Amino acid sequence: MTRSGLFAGIAMLAACLLGLLGEAARAQTALSPEAVAAWADAHVGAAMLAGKTDAAVITVVQDGRVLLAKGYGWSDAGRTKPIGPESRIRIASISKLFVATAVAQLLERRLIRSIDDPANDYLKRFKLPANTNIPISIRHLLTHTAGFEDIMFGTATNRPVAVPLSAKDIRPRLPDFARPPGGLIDYSNAGYSILALLIEDVTGLSYAQYLDSRILRPLGMNATALDLSVDKPKNLVESRVLLAGGRSRPVPWTALHPFSAPAGSVISTAVDMARFMAAASLRSGDASSPLLRASGQENMFRPIAWSHPAMTGIGIGYFTQRWNGRLIAEHGGDLPGAHTMLVMIPSLRAGIFISMSNEAQPASPGARRNRDHSPRQMGYRFLAHFLGPLRLDTNIAGARQATGDLAGDYVFQRRPHKGIRMLDPVISVRTKDKDHLEIVGIAALKPLAPGIYEGTDKGIFNYVAFTAGRSGDPVMVPYFPFSSLKRVTGLDHPGTVGTLGLAGLALFITGLLALRWPNATRLERWATRSPAMILTAGIVASILFVAPIWGGLSGFEAYAYGDRRGAVFLVVMVNALLACVLAAILMAIRGWQAGLWGSGRPGTARRVHFSLLAVALCLVLLPLRYMNLIGWPF
Repeated sequence: MTRSGLFAGIAMLAACLLGLLGEAARAQTALSPEAVAAWADAHVGAAMLAGKTDAAVITVVQDGRVLLAKGYGWSDAGRTKPIGPESRIRIASISKLFVATAVAQLLERRLIRSIDDPANDYLKRFKLPANTNIPISIRHLLTHTAGFEDIMFGTATNRPVAVPLSAKDIRPRLPDFARPPGGLIDYSNAGYSILALLIEDVTGLSYAQYLDSRILRPLGMNATALDLSVDKPKNLVESRVLLAGGRSRPVPWTALHPFSAPAGSVISTAVDMARFMAAASLRSGDASSPLLRASGQENMFRPIAWSHPAMTGIGIGYFTQRWNGRLIAEHGGDLPGAHTMLVMIPSLRAGIFISMSNEAQPASPGARRNRDHSPRQMGYRFLAHFLGPLRLDTNIAGARQATGDLAGDYVFQRRPHKGIRMLDPVISVRTKDKDHLEIVGIAALKPLAPGIYEGTDKGIFNYVAFTAGRSGDPVMVPYFPFSSLKRVTGLDHPGTVGTLGLAGLALFITGLLALRWPNATRLERWATRSPAMILTAGIVASILFVAPIWGGLSGFEAYAYGDRRGAVFLVVMVNALLACVLAAILMAIRGWQAGLWGSGRPGTARRVHFSLLAVALCLVLLPLRYMNLIGWPF
């Protein structure tokens, strides 16, 4: 045999071996309809039988085939209509994947040159301000790294709104910046709302028209649409809260404003989502789908931003991770009583979509927690069953290592910063021993690598990483990075300002005793009555704010619906309280100068008491300042 013939034989043998190995690998990773159905019954079906859900639907695809499409439970709280793969459901934030797909299409058509272009190059009705002199790019919007605060104003609507939106409708709903762009991932609905407006400005179509003509109709997703109606659509699976004893109650319908709708108001079915996943399962060498070329689809899955390289990153719309070496692309969705999860496994050309129409977190004292049986957890269980339990890759580079003591109190950075907000929940991290940490009341943390921990929590703290923030202080990054957490101290700590505010209020209530003080002069009479008048005004203002008098809603609910009247009323009352504080300080000074409220020790005690009342009012202002109610937050 000649040398060339020998080489040819070796090459042929190697090719045969590689082919056999490839067939074996495909056999090991092929998903059979029987295995998928058995898994679904053992997990989703079992959750229903255990009373953890009474409305779930699941579909699984591979190689363009639907392996499973099945419903578990009921479409309504009264349990009269079975739920099925054709049942219409709110897919919530999975709606953002359609926005991202539209952006990828415009990139292919060269109507958008690059995701690194400033968004203002394409926006026509309004312009985004620069963030720390840096223009906001399309990449920033796609990856939740524009630095936006999270806002609640105007996200919902109870009246029809004309579309396309005018600049007048858009500008009040644009969030302020809370941090410089290009940093940590902090989930932003507004970023995708802005992208939908950009799509409209580039194409000349409304986003709903573009979605229907370029994505839904080409895929045959005839039961899917962007919902812009104020009233609840017909034949929609009823969102509800699961109560003790297997009962459930409906969640009131909330219509999203057309500004917010592209980020979370698509209605679809499990069958239609199977068509979408099948089209998104392209790999290099495949023919183009009705959506994108194979290379364009793969680019959507490629991570382009992350808060920490060991945690979940994000591509074009899809959150991405490595599950035992395999790239996983996913997105979840949550609305009151409607929770969804979509997971793509590109190397297997496979995907899974799960929806549960039960509230995952208690919306009332009688409601049960459902976090362990959420669609996200079901998706992760599917991956663990078919790909093996997750082994986090800690052999990473590029992370800014947090140094020093990591213990302390942390707050989520995805929150309002300049607009009206509540006191933020505090996540406390404590040191258990030399190496182990604990997220108090949530999870124990064991170290895997420097700054990377595995948690016992089944929610977002299953893994956490600590990185150094811009100031050098530690920042906690959950495995799914919907929000980073910043360590807080002093008057930036909601617990501190809340405690001081309550202490101040308790002290100020003792001012009612001033009604019994001597009040011979007009000044003394005003001073002794002022604590009672301020307390009465505060109680009345609080009752009016929470009462359903602002278009039939409470002040906070009206604020979410774009009605500022209740919020303006509250801010005016708080600023009036600020004026009262200044008056109380001046009155206390005058009291010492003029010897008000008597002489001797009783008079001195009353003047000390009134001075303490002025201090108490200052303490009451601290949580109000934290909630951005002082000044003009609009």
